[in-house]
Amino acid sequence: MIFLKTKTKGSILKNIFLFVFLLSLLSCEENQLLELDKEDTDTTIWFEVKNHINEQEYQDAIDDLARISNNFKFDRSRIIDHASAYAGLCGLDLLALVTESGGIGAVTITQFFMSIFDDASSTKLDACNTAISLLETHASDDPSLRTEDENIATMAILMAQIGNSLNVSLDQNNDGVVDIGHNDLCTTTPVTDLMAAEFGANLAKLFQTAANLSVVALLGDVKNQIDQGCAALSGGLNFCSKTDPTSFTATEIQGVRSLLQEGQIFGVGSCTGSPNSLVNCICL
Repeated sequence: MIFLKTKTKGSILKNIFLFVFLLSLLSCEENQLLELDKEDTDTTIWFEVKNHINEQEYQDAIDDLARISNNFKFDRSRIIDHASAYAGLCGLDLLALVTESGGIGAVTITQFFMSIFDDASSTKLDACNTAISLLETHASDDPSLRTEDENIATMAILMAQIGNSLNVSLDQNNDGVVDIGHNDLCTTTPVTDLMAAEFGANLAKLFQTAANLSVVALLGDVKNQIDQGCAALSGGLNFCSKTDPTSFTATEIQGVRSLLQEGQIFGVGSCTGSPNSLVNCICL
């Protein structure tokens, strides 16, 4: 006869406790995995954002940014990447900008900006403004307090903002031809005083950012023409220190208009003066 070995009461209880303990471990691990499945962490979503930016899927990147906590996405160490999503939506391609900048000598800065950002729209202009605001708010609005990388990013985005702004205002059908008559920039018909002041404020930001760049090998030509345009404005016409459009005087607004219409240093060349240099194109 074969006798089955029976377990004592103590060993049965021991096995029950062991089973319950193992079950609790499995349940805990399963719950943690479920939590990871249910909740996207900031780091995980940020990885997706950067992938979207690399793939030039800028609206998808912006949509994902809305899912990230403010403390994470507005951290200064991430603000350049954050702003680049909006910069991309506004049409900024830094590689193309740098590549095309070699031909600046044949045209003025504003003509160059308008040619690069010729597919402008109010939506793109809004995206440019958001990108600039992100850098000014979460890095600094003072170029001397920004890092070199932050200033390079700010300068590039300001170029895109100015190019979009000029095209929206002066080339509404996007055919590459300025839709204004000779000397019209001295009047409020194509460009209101507020528009001129806002444009001047962004130019001033560009001037000041360029002045704080120490490594500008790739953007040297842009910086040089910006410096020349600012230096050519004399007396009350010089608005290069004004970054608040509400603080512009009537004379400074005329300075903006004058610089815009000349065609030798900086402007679009709509002035009838011969040559159409700044001295012959002052709006009175």
